[in-house]
Order: sequence, then C-alpha cells, then structure tokens
Amino acid sequence: MAKIAIKAAMGSYGLIQTAINFDSLGLEKGETTSQAVLSDAFGGSITFKGTGFSFNKSGDATAGTATTIEFRNYDGDLVLSVTNGSFAMKSIFGADVGTLLGKLQAGKDLIVGTDLEDILVYGANPGNDTIRAMGGDDYIIGSAGNNIIDGGDGIDTLKFEEALLDGGTMGIIVDNVKGTVRNAWGGTDTITSIETFFGTTMKDVFKGGAGAEEFDGSGGADKITGGKGADTFDFFAYSGKDTITDFGVGKDIIHLVYGQMETQIDSFDDLSIAYRNGNAIITLDADTVLTLNGVSKSELSAADFDFGFF
Repeated sequence: MAKIAIKAAMGSYGLIQTAINFDSLGLEKGETTSQAVLSDAFGGSITFKGTGFSFNKSGDATAGTATTIEFRNYDGDLVLSVTNGSFAMKSIFGADVGTLLGKLQAGKDLIVGTDLEDILVYGANPGNDTIRAMGGDDYIIGSAGNNIIDGGDGIDTLKFEEALLDGGTMGIIVDNVKGTVRNAWGGTDTITSIETFFGTTMKDVFKGGAGAEEFDGSGGADKITGGKGADTFDFFAYSGKDTITDFGVGKDIIHLVYGQMETQIDSFDDLSIAYRNGNAIITLDADTVLTLNGVSKSELSAADFDFGFF
C-alpha cells in the first residue's frame, strides 16, 4: 500500500500543478540506478528513488522501479510525498501531471492530508483506499472501490460531481447515520466526519445525520433527507427535479445559487412557489424544480432562503 502525504507547504487548497511547472521539467544530470531528479525552470522538482533505474540518451526512463517520490516547490519545500510504492519508471517518469497522479493514486493507497484546507483527489481507480483528511476544511473527491474516508476536524466535503467522467455508472446513496456511501461505481465507502455532500449528475439519495450538514445534488432527480440538524440544501440552475423529504421551516436553509440562471432570482419575492398534494413546489424552470414534502407555501418566508451568486 503506497502512502501519499500532502505537506503543509502545499498551502490551503493547493494543487501540485501550482507548486511545480510540469511543462518545463527536465532530467537533472547525475542520475543513478537508485535516484533521478526532474527539475523545472523555476526551482521546483520531482525526485524519484528506487532500484534498477536506467535512462536512454534522451533522458527517458527505460527500466527501474520507484518506491519513493518527492515533490518540492520552487523554495525547495516538500509539498507531496509518496512512499512504500512500486511504480514502473517507464510509465511515470516524465509523464504529464494527469497521467502521473493517476498512476500514483491507482490501487490501494493511504492518503493523508494536513491541518490546512486540502484538496484530496484519490483518482478514478478501483483501489480500496484509506483517506485521512486531518484538520482544516477539506475537499475529498470520490472514486471507485470500498474506501475508508475520515474527514477529521473542520467542515469537510465529499464530492462526486465528476463521477460520470471518471467511469461512474450510478447515483450515490449517502447514509450519514450509518456512515456509509454507496458510491457511483457500486462500492461501499465508510465515512466519518463528513459535513458536506455533493452528488452526481444522476439520481442520488441522501440521508443526513444528527448534525448540521450541507447537501448539493449536482443534477439529477435527487431525494434528500437532512436529518435532525440545521441543514443547508443547495439548489441552482441544472439541479434537476429534487425532493427534500424533511425540510424544517425556520431551521433549515435553501441556498439558492442564481449565478447560472438565465433569469436572475435573487430574492424571495422572485420565487415561483406552488402548493400541490400537500407539498411546496419551487420552480426555477421546467427542468429545475424543488419539492418540499409536507410544507405549505404559506409556511415559507425569506428567512428559509439564502441567495448567492455561487
């Protein structure tokens, strides 16, 4: 199991692409059979350590296995480390950033964040990963496999918005009472300390726990049960036809994002709200409808909504 550790020098919401200029990477002289360094034009570098390294005259790796990879920014600070791995040098050395990160995160991994705000992307892979986000308000990108995900301290987000692009075939089923997610690839994730959920563009089901949570269906006909806490439900153009089963008037909030709407709706008076079959129906357009089960139109007020551009 490879261990992938983000370091504090990465900075809040930092990405490896901002620490290292991949377009200018080149092989430093002095490579050996156990170590090679790619450096960029600004002082950033990637150090590969392992066994059996060999290179041709063009600087391409022809053999060897990397077990440790260290990423350093232009100040020489370690921003990301990969240890206990086994990676064919021919497939990763000199690869573009997307290919490299995909190869490093494929399989069964331990991914560890920092006490800052991290973005943890653990790849579109079938490995059964363990993710420890640690402190800070982190973003964790969902993927295939039966994963163990611990958000740690802070307000942490689990996102499946791009699951379809990464080979996902189904909507997610979140049960934050039991601490499980049936993910978009059919695997079962075990989750701890996740406070915000972004679904897929398919039909998702969310069941919140006792705490305050935030839910964003991200498209599709989603069913959301917030639970006992004071919850926030995001709704925007292209959200689809969603249903909130337990909206608590005066307790929960609908965060209505108007930045993508053709017709700006930025106040309670702009809303089109109907009452049918015992439910309040909020319509933004023919394809974007939010149903609040068991809520009457007259119960709702501006206090139940938060309007924002994003």
